[in-house]
Amino acid sequence: MSTDAEQGLSETSQAKMTTASSVDVKDIFQDEFIEEPDGIDGKSTRFQAIFNFINSIVGAGIIGLPFAIKECGFFMGIILLIFVAVITQYSVGLLIHVGHHYKVFNYTGLVGEVMGKNGRFIVGVSMLLFAVGAMCAYMIIIGDTVTRAFYQADDHSVLKSRYFIIPLFSALIILPVSCLRKMSSLSWSSLISITADFVLVVTVLFASSDAAKNSIYWDNNTGEKVIGIKSTNDPDAFAFGRSELFGGLGAMSFAFVCHHSTFTVHNSMKERTEENWAFVSKTSLATALFACLTLALAGYLSFFQFVQADVLNNFGGTAAITLARILLAVTMILTYPMEMFVARKVLHALIYGPTIPITIHRHYVLTGLLFVFTLSVGMATDDLGFVLEFTGAISASIIGYIVPPLLYMNTPRFLNSESKYEKMKVYGLIIFGVISMIAGSITAIVDVATNADECGYKPLELNSQQNVHTVIYQNCSSSSIQSN
Repeated sequence: MSTDAEQGLSETSQAKMTTASSVDVKDIFQDEFIEEPDGIDGKSTRFQAIFNFINSIVGAGIIGLPFAIKECGFFMGIILLIFVAVITQYSVGLLIHVGHHYKVFNYTGLVGEVMGKNGRFIVGVSMLLFAVGAMCAYMIIIGDTVTRAFYQADDHSVLKSRYFIIPLFSALIILPVSCLRKMSSLSWSSLISITADFVLVVTVLFASSDAAKNSIYWDNNTGEKVIGIKSTNDPDAFAFGRSELFGGLGAMSFAFVCHHSTFTVHNSMKERTEENWAFVSKTSLATALFACLTLALAGYLSFFQFVQADVLNNFGGTAAITLARILLAVTMILTYPMEMFVARKVLHALIYGPTIPITIHRHYVLTGLLFVFTLSVGMATDDLGFVLEFTGAISASIIGYIVPPLLYMNTPRFLNSESKYEKMKVYGLIIFGVISMIAGSITAIVDVATNADECGYKPLELNSQQNVHTVIYQNCSSSSIQSN
């Protein structure tokens, strides 16, 4: 029976340590995976497992959900958000069942066991794309949130420039922490992440209405000035669906797909049964859905067509919003290294093979390459919507919707099942995954290509003379706004 890349690396390192009479420097340099992320420790209670799983679901993607509702259309957005949560719970259940059947409790190892090297390669590339996409999104969010947190600084201050802030925080904090070789060093950051998400949801819920009332829209074509955002300003505010539907679905998939961390949470449970996992996954996803729906609807129903891919960009500079921005930025800074750990491990396995130990030289080279690439993307664009939609459409569809049912189709429960409904669900999930992957990626690319030079509803940068409650929009980002 084949094993996962991480497991193979851990066993290789362990063999070296036990056969050597003393610890050799070479062995230390070759032992990257000091901690096995998918190891079975069996210490978590149900409540702790629920907490950890919620943390893996509700991440950076939540701030893009109001924008996803706009892309999908109001009613279709709500339907799809609930649907994505339901099929995510169903597909992680399939994944855990297959893991119990084959007694393999990590994602890539399970894929290698059932689908061979080709399947492992496809999933590895998908996980790499998902991790890199997340890191790019974190860079963009840091640029958005930190620069706006310094809105009271002089208008020409470097603190308000994303080209200064992103490299500064990246070089001083993100890169050094990303070079850590032990992921357990960051385990405490989940509490900060959950706290930031809670503050974010509450802040958007209670502050969005006031922010919308104090917003100003300047029409550069007519010179008209409109105070306050209302649904009457948008004729499609309550449209059932919109043409960018699959782009919004990609952003939703990015927010909910958590399959790469499913076994990590499952393996930490004291009682690792399918029944206990069903309770944990249902409770976690129901809680996450409630939080996501709350933020998505509060954001969209306040800003409508003005809602941004980073919903915090729709707000001014009040103390509560500044706190939410700082907490979100801290979360992104601490979460980035976790994605780096996954991306570096998968990239090394793809290049050198799943059983080849990583040397200290490769560790730093791969870290540097991934860091420079994501830093470059974060500085080159502030289009968070495209990153969320494209990454979700491609990698999340493969990891979350296509591979789990394909694995499940090799189990006796499916092969011996006489239930047409059960088989229709499995086939339907695969078809949904393929459609969302193809249509979502095409929609994201077309949107970028067609909207690059067009006017849109963009908020102006905050300044020290501006009312802290006010956000000013204009319909063409290349035009200058004149004071009234």
